[in-house]
Amino acid sequence: MATSTHADHFFQTTSTLEQTERKARKAANNFGDPAKFPTKLLALVIDRHLEPSEDVAFVAQAGGDVTQLMLSSPDQRTVLRGPMAPVTCLAIHAAVDQSTGARAKTVYAGCWDKSVWAFAEFILISGGADGDLRFWSLSGQVIAAVKAQSRAVECIALDPFSPPDAPAVFFGTSQRDIFTLVLPPKRQLSAKSVVLSPILPAAHETSVYKLHFDDDGDLWTASADKTCKRLLRDSDWKADTVLPHPDFVKDVVTHDRHGLVLTACRDEEIRVWDKASGQLRHTFTGHFEEVTGLALSGDHLISVSIDATLRRWSLEPKDLQKAIQAANEASTSHASEPKTDSGMLTAEEEAELRALMEEEEADSLDKMATDEHARTTMALNLRNALANSPSPYLRAYKDSPVAWQEWTSESLALAKSHQRLIFLSIGYNACHWCHVMERESFCSPEIAELLNSAFIPIKLDREMRPDLDDIYMNFVTATTGSGGWPLNVFLTPDLQPVFGGTYWPGLSVATTLHRLSTNPDETPTTFLDILHKMQSVWAHQRDRCLQSAAEVTKQLKWFTEEGTHSHAEAPVRDASEDPPESLDLDLLDDALSHFISHFDPLNGGFSSTADGPKFPTPVTLTFLLRIGASVAYPSTHTRFGFPNPVPGILGKESCTQAASMALQTLQTLSRSALRDHLGHGFHRYSVTPDWNIPHFEKMLYDNAQLLSCYSDAWALRRDPEILGTIFSLVEYFTSPSSPILSPHGVWYASEDADSVPNFGPSPSAASPVDGHGTEKKEGAFYVWSHKRFTDILPEPDASILAAHFGVLPDGNIPAALDMHDEFLNQNVLHIAATPSVLAKQFQLPESEIVGKIKSGKATLSHYRRTQRVAPDVDTKILLSWNALTITALARAANTLATIDASRSQRCVAAATKALNFVKARMYDSSTGKLSRIFEPDSHPAWDRSASQAFLDDYAYLTTALLCMYDVTFDHSLLTWAENLHGTGGYFQAQRSDDQLFRLKPGTDNSLPSANGVIANNLFYLGAHVPHKQAQYGAKARSILDAFGVEIIQHPFLYVSMLSAVVLDQVGVRQLIVPRTMDDVTVGRYKGFGRTVDKGDVDKVMICSNGGVCRELRDGELEDE
Repeated sequence: MATSTHADHFFQTTSTLEQTERKARKAANNFGDPAKFPTKLLALVIDRHLEPSEDVAFVAQAGGDVTQLMLSSPDQRTVLRGPMAPVTCLAIHAAVDQSTGARAKTVYAGCWDKSVWAFAEFILISGGADGDLRFWSLSGQVIAAVKAQSRAVECIALDPFSPPDAPAVFFGTSQRDIFTLVLPPKRQLSAKSVVLSPILPAAHETSVYKLHFDDDGDLWTASADKTCKRLLRDSDWKADTVLPHPDFVKDVVTHDRHGLVLTACRDEEIRVWDKASGQLRHTFTGHFEEVTGLALSGDHLISVSIDATLRRWSLEPKDLQKAIQAANEASTSHASEPKTDSGMLTAEEEAELRALMEEEEADSLDKMATDEHARTTMALNLRNALANSPSPYLRAYKDSPVAWQEWTSESLALAKSHQRLIFLSIGYNACHWCHVMERESFCSPEIAELLNSAFIPIKLDREMRPDLDDIYMNFVTATTGSGGWPLNVFLTPDLQPVFGGTYWPGLSVATTLHRLSTNPDETPTTFLDILHKMQSVWAHQRDRCLQSAAEVTKQLKWFTEEGTHSHAEAPVRDASEDPPESLDLDLLDDALSHFISHFDPLNGGFSSTADGPKFPTPVTLTFLLRIGASVAYPSTHTRFGFPNPVPGILGKESCTQAASMALQTLQTLSRSALRDHLGHGFHRYSVTPDWNIPHFEKMLYDNAQLLSCYSDAWALRRDPEILGTIFSLVEYFTSPSSPILSPHGVWYASEDADSVPNFGPSPSAASPVDGHGTEKKEGAFYVWSHKRFTDILPEPDASILAAHFGVLPDGNIPAALDMHDEFLNQNVLHIAATPSVLAKQFQLPESEIVGKIKSGKATLSHYRRTQRVAPDVDTKILLSWNALTITALARAANTLATIDASRSQRCVAAATKALNFVKARMYDSSTGKLSRIFEPDSHPAWDRSASQAFLDDYAYLTTALLCMYDVTFDHSLLTWAENLHGTGGYFQAQRSDDQLFRLKPGTDNSLPSANGVIANNLFYLGAHVPHKQAQYGAKARSILDAFGVEIIQHPFLYVSMLSAVVLDQVGVRQLIVPRTMDDVTVGRYKGFGRTVDKGDVDKVMICSNGGVCRELRDGELEDE
């Protein structure tokens, strides 16, 4: 997509500019006699109750006002003020006092901020994104609330054909369904007296935006599936008419006397349809933004739009016919208009003119750049300041020609004092594209000189400041539609984002892309182009730049605030109070439905696109395994399985499907190229849906979470392949030769994706070396040419292992996915054929095949380890990721206790050693504060106290302590866990002057939500410390309540929170065993998925939420 180079366009694409220009031209029209307003119009209602001779309209504005106007004189207006947020819906109640004849009218306004406003003093019904239907008195009191069978109520309509004493209300939902209910008398109105009935469970393919009853009593619907339908009352609401549209249908009304159906579409047009035949008669064109509401006033159609205008269209037959005729004439005129060469240029002339214009603009930009360069270079001479950084990622760029600064108060002060834009580049050590951009762009003397002279270049390790990474990633994702690393953002001196993106190509790559492009007129924008552009914009349009950045920051803050918008804590709710109706166990079903719809049945895993990339998503897999554990293997529940009544709500079939999706994904991952088959561990993600072309970095947090997943999976399916993967991951974390295990007994952050392509000496003189070099290449340590692979092994072992790992003579990486020919003739190892298949292919016993694979892997692994250059390791020790690893080893120890006692003890010993290190070197017992990182190779002057911990450090370490307590029964771990947890709502980081704002994160991503983890921890802490159970439970519920609306809207983004919802409503069941009971017997009880504790009891006791205990009956666990 081409990008404009004009100085005023701020990197807008040409298509965006064309759309803007089209709307600007269209905005000049006066069709529909537009009445203009100061802000976007979001809703419209006509009042005919009190002025029968004169229709009055009420219009809802995005600015928070409601405007009353006479349709005959729209300039005569009365503005009703009060709401502070956009008004999205309106309703009117009018009454006449029979004794005095006085007229009274109440206007109700529903707002974006979840409030309902009444302008003046029956029953009001409202529905919202939380899925609740609420019934209000005129005084604003909720009489009753009913949970809809959907997560969001989109529209409500009263059935005019229902009896007055039992009115029927219809409502459309965000999940395709249409429901109805019959209102009882007001004095009998309660949640129990209101019964919801579906009239059509799947009326549309997606959200139903509007319902409208015509004079025949039939129901017309408008939907996001781009259709409007008529549902016949006399045919059980079956659809007999479908009106197709090019975009979302936002509203529908009918003019029954003239036999018309009128629809509003997101494409800005209003369509007029013949009601009897369903044929399109006319299209009213005038609005230049989305039409948000329609209403009839006599023979006039009233429309409102985001373009801030109200328009009136005559539907009188003669006027409509004139409009149709005019439209036809205009169409005929355009079609028959003769083509002329007047003003036209030949292709050669156009090219020459374009070149001249570009040259002229380039000259202008060069002059601007020269002026700015002269102004900025006089006062500041930057030098690279990364040599003493505590981050290995930053230290790797200490010799870069770019004068990189760290994110410090001093470097930020430089930006302010010299009024320069900050160029912020965020990455991490294992990031392949971070290293690519360094080679292509940051090593360029021209780019380095420009960055040093015109900007303050700052490089940041995302793993050390996840708060800043999240803030600016939100900006780039919101403005570009995607994110990733390196994350590059231009900031004002006040740290507000102006422009950002991820990888931008260097000149050589841009030239290659241009050569390969099917459109030679599209020239890729290079990083150097962007630097010149930003330099020019800052020099000559600074005020506009600052204004834009301030507005973007304001919007960004509003959209990224989760929990309560004010970031205030939610009211504390104790166990005696009912949870909010919206946070119920049905949310599990909604989340599961999402994952089912995004599941790849061929390759496993989840993706919103058919062609990748694909991530393992251990958070999702854990959630599905918990659901599956509730019914699949009831006698072998893991501790983390969901208990009853979850199976009854979801159904056995759905629970089994959840387990099946997770187990298939884990099996596929074990066989895929994402797994290092000659070493241990998993790479970060795959470029392709089949998992067989990875990006080769290995992250500690991925592998830790996957070990937990495989431990859970073993409880559901006693599959040797699952157990083998557990053994391999345990080896990765505990073997003295592991590249990520530090001498301190804790674990390094990651292994790099890139390494020097020294493939080692050839075993035979006839076989040339694959390649050598000093420039690192992605995956060089892991890939194999067919020749190298088969030369190392004897026959038939070489052929057997080549078939087993899918090694092909010309390589197994498609050329289309290897633009730079880095993997030419190379193979990524994955299990392409199992031993049973190979046994038939090579006519050998399966046991012999297994032996050859085992010995061949050892030979290949030894060759790779001794002859190749291993990837660099990021030697940062991150507390949160180490805590995940401790948790994984504790859970693996439980899994292996009755299978392999030696390995189980090794897991416990490794986890204990790591905890001891954390307590000694990363924890201050006097303050209770943690340090986020420990870097053994950092400069001695580095101040460890400056490495403040973040929310995930506290959350994940508490989980690790609880899991280790389950293994060791060491009560000091419980005490430490109690000391770590905080109170109320939880922010990602402490308040700091270098943050635009603080986030309160709730969604899961590659890591579980820290707030979700804390809520779970508090419930489990309460189970272990009964006298504080109420206190911990109340704090956990405050977290859930703070995120309630967000959880309801998108439950699949909050599965960690959903696990806590289950604990809140079902409770934590716990076994208390005698202190004298031996560890082997205790281990057996742990296998039944209960939190086990030792106590002063004579027999095994089972305790439910609240501390009520009884003696465990014989065979009770086996019967569950």
